[in-house]
Amino acid sequence: MSAYTTIYHEQGILVVSKESGVASQPSKAGGSNVYELLSSKYPYVGMHHRLDQPASGLMLFTTDPAHNKSISEGFKERIIRRKYTLVVAGKISNKKGSWTKQLKGQQATTIWHNKGYFRRLSLLEAELKTGRTHQIRLHAQLNGTPIAGDRRYGGFAGQLWPRLALHAHELHFVHPALNEPVTVRAPVPEDLKDLVLPFSSTPPNTQAP
Repeated sequence: MSAYTTIYHEQGILVVSKESGVASQPSKAGGSNVYELLSSKYPYVGMHHRLDQPASGLMLFTTDPAHNKSISEGFKERIIRRKYTLVVAGKISNKKGSWTKQLKGQQATTIWHNKGYFRRLSLLEAELKTGRTHQIRLHAQLNGTPIAGDRRYGGFAGQLWPRLALHAHELHFVHPALNEPVTVRAPVPEDLKDLVLPFSSTPPNTQAP
């Protein structure tokens, strides 16, 4: 299994899909990470955000430093939109909503849509409106519906799946060179498919047998 898959690369903007268990950037623990792997392949790589090591999904990099300011501002101003697939323990009754509890004294907002309920698990699509560390994981835990496979914050839910059930499946941005909107998607990876697929035939808020 490779550490990442290249999804999009056009005129200095690179989007890859990171595998679960691979670090986004160098750490004290050492080991393989996406940033250094990309830096060994391209003359220049600019990193503008990260994904938790146990999560998977889309990450955006610059391979032309001329785009750094635009991309940095896009993340800061939330013009670059990020959507995530996650499976949480417990039932969420509403079709959509938001989590807004402060994290470490800072405002934090996560918007979510309920995609289904199956065997005491709920499938959600979430979008970040702020960018706090471990935001989705903490918000899910504080709501009483921790993410399946979350060994750090999930408690009992940490044993419900071999990996963290959190996948960054969509990135939307305006390409700074082309000046046109781009939407990049990454399908649910193989190590999450068996958890996510049963929801496709189960309407939201319906208890499957």
